[in-house]
Amino acid sequence: MANHIGLTGPVLVWAVSMFLAVQTAMISVPDSGRQTGARLVTPALNARILEREPSGCSSVRFPRGWRNPVLEVSAAGITVKAASVKSADSINAESVNDVLVAMPLTDWPHGRIVVIAGPSLGPGDNEWWKAADRNLARAIEVVKALGALPCLAAS
Repeated sequence: MANHIGLTGPVLVWAVSMFLAVQTAMISVPDSGRQTGARLVTPALNARILEREPSGCSSVRFPRGWRNPVLEVSAAGITVKAASVKSADSINAESVNDVLVAMPLTDWPHGRIVVIAGPSLGPGDNEWWKAADRNLARAIEVVKALGALPCLAAS
């Protein structure tokens, strides 16, 4: 059983695995798509949201000065943080698409970029980390499917 109590080991393992996940994640239609007739329609981000900044994730100054959506991932689910989101409740990964699509234009001042903050600490339980990894992979998949850039950060 891996030891996830120390700060250096888990953070390093998480960072490497998430880097690889971003590099290899397949873009697919999120489960939250709507069935209409014979075709599946995925809700899209507001077309007026600016394209992501050319510098991409290197332009992110998180958390200071960051005003775009932030997805904080844990084994329990995903917490969405943005100016328009008043609740800090954790939601399931399948709801992330709908929450991001519903956000007003004012929540996207940096363009189509979403910070995804994975857990830096957690219990030593492997099942907890596996659940957090599944939620993280799903969050990355949804953000990419919406045409936004996922930028990873430790929470």
